[in-house]
Amino acid sequence: EGASILIHGTEGTDSTLQVTSLAQIILEPRSRTIQGFEALIEREWLQAGHPFQQRCAQSAYCNSKQKWESPVFLLFLDCVWQILRQFPCSFEFNENLLIMLFEHAYASQFGTFLGNNESERCKLKLQQKTMSLWSWVNRPSELSKFANPLFEANSLVIWPSVAPQSLQLWEGIFLRWNRSSKYLDEAYEEMVNIIEYNKELQAKVNILRRQLAELETEDGMQESP
Repeated sequence: EGASILIHGTEGTDSTLQVTSLAQIILEPRSRTIQGFEALIEREWLQAGHPFQQRCAQSAYCNSKQKWESPVFLLFLDCVWQILRQFPCSFEFNENLLIMLFEHAYASQFGTFLGNNESERCKLKLQQKTMSLWSWVNRPSELSKFANPLFEANSLVIWPSVAPQSLQLWEGIFLRWNRSSKYLDEAYEEMVNIIEYNKELQAKVNILRRQLAELETEDGMQESP
């Protein structure tokens, strides 16, 4: 309708960010690309002041839950995964990107998720002292790991089903150590090979169509008086 909407929670740094981010993923095709999704997290989570240090403070040596600890960002990633599962061809990235972001939000050699807001990161001079996670992700050697071979650009709005039977347990996170990845990897490789072979066949078909069109044009010119 072209109307502006104000979304605000208690402090505007938790559930508010989940709502605004998911709305953009559903409505805006660019947010479903790799660089668009990176920009969304940078803008809606890091710049908006989600307290990653407080929310992701859990460690393997902690026996009790910290006061400010809460898996807000993980819940957002889970929601994105649910939409990705329902619209597997509408996202340029795959599940691996979401899992990687979850891991680095809790423990990372990069400075992107350190601190609770941009002010703290500036005071700690993280931009000068650490490397950005995005610069590593966007390296061609790493980017290929997060690319979705099924991706087809979709400019339409994608409305996910929220019915209970439509929601699935995210095994890649919650059962990651209980499932064997051997057969999943083999199935993924086979799928990629089929897609690449299909692209090769499609390219050959396009070449033959152009050649046929050229021959028809030549025949028409020869038949004309």
